[in-house]
Amino acid sequence: MPVIEPIFYSVKDATSGEIRKFIQRPIVPAQMRQLANLFKDSSNLSALISLDAENIDLSQILSFLTASPVISNFLAIIVSEEDKHLKDKDLASLSEFFEYNAPADFVVEAIKNFFVISNISEMFKNVSTSVNQMLPDSKS
Repeated sequence: MPVIEPIFYSVKDATSGEIRKFIQRPIVPAQMRQLANLFKDSSNLSALISLDAENIDLSQILSFLTASPVISNFLAIIVSEEDKHLKDKDLASLSEFFEYNAPADFVVEAIKNFFVISNISEMFKNVSTSVNQMLPDSKS
C-alpha cells in the first residue's frame, strides 16, 4: 500500500483573526467509528454514499452539503488540528469552529480529499462485499 502524504490547511478564526492549522490524513479506526455514529441516520449515510468518489465534482459536494445537516461534524472528524494528537481531539469544539469559520473552498477541498486519501470508494466496496458474504443465502 502506498504512503499517502497528509494535506495541510489553514483556516482563519472570524472572531479573533487567529490562523488555525489543520491536517488531514487517511482515516483510522477511531474516525471510522465516529463516522459510523454520525451517519447512522440513513439519510445522512445515503448522501455520503451517493458521492462518486472516483469522479467527485462540485455539484456532488453541494448535493451532499445540502442533504446532510452534519457537515461541520463531518469536517471535525476527518480533519484534525495540526498540533494535537487524534485521540485528544475535541469534536464538539472543532465542529463549532468549522460551523462558523470554514470557508467554502476549505469545505469542498476537505471533502474531496477525504475520498482521495482514504480510498473510501474501495472501502465501501469491501464492506458491501463482506456484508453480503455474511448474509444468509436468500435462496435457502
